[in-house]
Amino acid sequence: MSEITQQLSSESIAVLEMIAGGSTYEQILSAYPNLAYPDIFRAASEALDVMSQRSTNKASYQMTDIRKADALGR
Repeated sequence: MSEITQQLSSESIAVLEMIAGGSTYEQILSAYPNLAYPDIFRAASEALDVMSQRSTNKASYQMTDIRKADALGR
């Protein structure tokens, strides 16, 4: 299981997989009757939050490497 999927709820993963497969909101709600439109929006928001955290962590890691290289005179 990837780092991203570990941070997403199973409900969000199911919704995002259907979106990626080209499903409409109506098809998603039909497949998962316990969901409502706000649940679809929440899945997208959750995915964006995870991706934002990942980008921030990656950028800070790169800055750490740059600072180390500068300190070593590279």
